Amino acid sequence: ELGADFLGFVCSAGSPRRAAATEMRAVDASLRSAGLRHSVCTVGVVTDIASAEAREAYALQDEGVLDFIQMHGCMPQFLAAAPDDRAHYAAVNVMGKDDIGQLDVLCREGVPRILIDARSGSAPGGTGCRIPDELVAEASRKTKLWLAGGITPDNVGDVAARFCPELVDVASGVEASPGRKDAEKLAALFRALGA
Repeated sequence: ELGADFLGFVCSAGSPRRAAATEMRAVDASLRSAGLRHSVCTVGVVTDIASAEAREAYALQDEGVLDFIQMHGCMPQFLAAAPDDRAHYAAVNVMGKDDIGQLDVLCREGVPRILIDARSGSAPGGTGCRIPDELVAEASRKTKLWLAGGITPDNVGDVAARFCPELVDVASGVEASPGRKDAEKLAALFRALGA
């Protein structure tokens, strides 16, 4: 209702943001009953493409509950076994300049879009950390910029103005607690974007 183009559901064991299949089906049904399903893409975020959670996400995609699979931070697996028959894109965890090199590899492999997300230690995302500006700028010269990492209602306007991302992905910056969105923060984010 606020204007999101994508809704992401984490399909990764151990994540405080992990969504159950029943929750994803309920959101899909709610979108359909409100007549909004055609205006939003749903995404299953997978961190291990061989996991039970990934298989569940693929099944939900087959059912039409999920539109895309985001292969998050699993580049070696992704390149070895990317599901050609599935709508998907990659997400690369960026902490330093060496991580930006993964974009070149994925672009050469024909990956349609690549989200860059901040990395902090072993956490694959949702850390609230920002990617250094010089790395964001370098990434934007390599591919259409899909950006995550430390984006909040307070900084999204500046991020959008400085880097002109095609897509902004938010998690912790609009949460009341891990996995629970805050309605006021979401409204503030979309106001800051002029939506």
